[in-house]
Amino acid sequence: MPLVYTNILLSNWRAFEKAGLGQASCSGSWHSIGFLDFPVSFEGYSYSAGPDEPIVWQFEKALAWPGLRPRAPMWTQPSTRPGERWAN
Repeated sequence: MPLVYTNILLSNWRAFEKAGLGQASCSGSWHSIGFLDFPVSFEGYSYSAGPDEPIVWQFEKALAWPGLRPRAPMWTQPSTRPGERWAN
């Protein structure tokens, strides 16, 4: 199933800190979930150290088409043994 990722660069994330928000379910919207970028730093790039610094807000959308029944997210699926597939 194709996935769409949309990234928005925010100049700060003070409102998110004030609301205690790091991710949000967007049911009824085109994107299904939105969240602040993961706290990853590496050579030449540092994650936002505080709410006054820029950060990325990322949205995700799993594309489906009429007649395709959506599957539950992985974390709600029952455990499987190697070689088994989830029933649709």
